[in-house]
Amino acid sequence: PDTEELPASTRHNYYSSWYYSAIHIMLSIPEFQSVTAISQRLRLPPSLVKGVVEFLEDSGIVHKEKRGYNISKKRVHLERESDFIQHHHINWRSQALQSVEKNLVTDMHYSTTFSLAESDFPKIKEIFLKAIEDTRSIIRPSKDEELYAITLDVFNL
Repeated sequence: PDTEELPASTRHNYYSSWYYSAIHIMLSIPEFQSVTAISQRLRLPPSLVKGVVEFLEDSGIVHKEKRGYNISKKRVHLERESDFIQHHHINWRSQALQSVEKNLVTDMHYSTTFSLAESDFPKIKEIFLKAIEDTRSIIRPSKDEELYAITLDVFNL
């Protein structure tokens, strides 16, 4: 079934670096369904991209078609309690930091520190949870054209 859980060894590899999920999702974009196109776009060695694509194919996460590779309907998702969740977050925060350094006008970064009533924090958290759900409702039906990442952190110091 599409929702079967991936074996732990597969999840371990998939979440070991940011580029596994980036390559996985890029394969949903028509112009990025080849090793060469992905390698050029992500500035990664073709041999690395080829190895990741082969891993994704062997794992049933992607499949080869006449025109190139494409993602399967197999769901890749981590629950909050997963042993791999911390590494997944760290991988993408690292990419966010690189994006901050590039300072591209197309990207958005926001950081602030604030004080507020403890009773108001759950309200703020709820606003962000709703924004995530609203974002997902746009992402799901959207045409696959470009690769983006969202990282969001709200925490008590």
